Formats: sequence, structure tokens, C-alpha cells
Amino acid sequence: MIDEINLRHGVPQELNGAAFAVIHVYAPKEAPLSVSLVVAAEEERHYDLGIGDTFPIRNETWMLDRVENLHTGGNWRVVLRKAE
Repeated sequence: MIDEINLRHGVPQELNGAAFAVIHVYAPKEAPLSVSLVVAAEEERHYDLGIGDTFPIRNETWMLDRVENLHTGGNWRVVLRKAE
């Protein structure tokens, strides 16, 4: 069972019939980081998430765990993981 999903800029991922795509990572110096995420399972949903925020996918709960390589000119990676 997969407990973590890694999303790169412009590259959607699919897991168990659900598609994930990051629309934008907003990381101003004066405010908390925000990730704009689209998830399509039975229906398409849009989420604006901060680190630690959760969202449902069918009967599971997932969370925004971290964003890696944030200040590398768009070469970031968003990491989602299944909440316990």
C-alpha cells in the first residue's frame, strides 16, 4: 500500500484511480506556504493547503506533509502522505 505521493511541477500522478496535480506553490517570505492542489476521484476537488492540512479522498484522509527544493527555480516537489 502506498502511503506517500510525490508531485513535481507540471507532472500529475495517479494512485488507485485518483489523479493528483499541483497547480501552484505560493511561498512568500512574509506569509505561510500554500499549495494549490487538484484531486480528481469520483469528482474533481480543489484544495488550498498549508503544511499539515488534511483533505479526504474517498474513505481515506491525506495531508500535505512537506514541500522540498522550494527555492530551486520551479524544481520543487510536493509530498502528500496518508494521515494516520
